[in-house]
Amino acid sequence: PGDVAADAPQWAHINTVNLLFSQWADNATLTHWQATEGPVQVGEGDKSAKGYVTAEMAEALNHYVQAGQVLPPWADARKIERAEKLFMNHGALSCILLFCASLPEC
Repeated sequence: PGDVAADAPQWAHINTVNLLFSQWADNATLTHWQATEGPVQVGEGDKSAKGYVTAEMAEALNHYVQAGQVLPPWADARKIERAEKLFMNHGALSCILLFCASLPEC
């Protein structure tokens, strides 16, 4: 088992990153999103959660988000758009079919 006191800072960092991730509602949110060093709070009152973004965390998160803004060279935007439309129209049905098909394997 680990040392709780020694491990506490890493768990606080993970909690802070999760707080920041909770601000990401959709891909459009990420277009102008940027992490900054300093305190962060999500929610209000009894439901609020607080954390602190270090300079290293902000730099890593900003790099991660910026790198994710660009599709890789092999990606075909038209195929992605078609797949998104197909999933929006038939996603629930396809998930149910996959879930049911997996039942005999259980």
